[in-house]
Amino acid sequence: MTHELATEVDADGALLWRVSVADIARDGPFSLFPGFDRHTALLAGQGFRLGGATVSAAHPVIEYSGDIASECVLVGGPVRVLNVFAARDRVTARLLRRRDDTSLLEVILT
Repeated sequence: MTHELATEVDADGALLWRVSVADIARDGPFSLFPGFDRHTALLAGQGFRLGGATVSAAHPVIEYSGDIASECVLVGGPVRVLNVFAARDRVTARLLRRRDDTSLLEVILT
């Protein structure tokens, strides 16, 4: 289940970026987003494996290409994640967990 928080489209209606929160209740494929860079941060839950990376409290943020099919495997039950999608040739995105307050995430779009 995904809840869209914010988006921006260009004058032609093409998506430039999207920020959303998703609840993931079971293992399964992540949607493809060709032409987009993806950034995902763990908000709640034990974590998950995506491709060769593990997202957990110790390593809560992952960056990857929306062009590549990825299978999500949950570690210890359901998770909630923050997703940032950025059109690769038009927008640069960064998703950072602030060191001075690990409960805060900073999304930077340029």
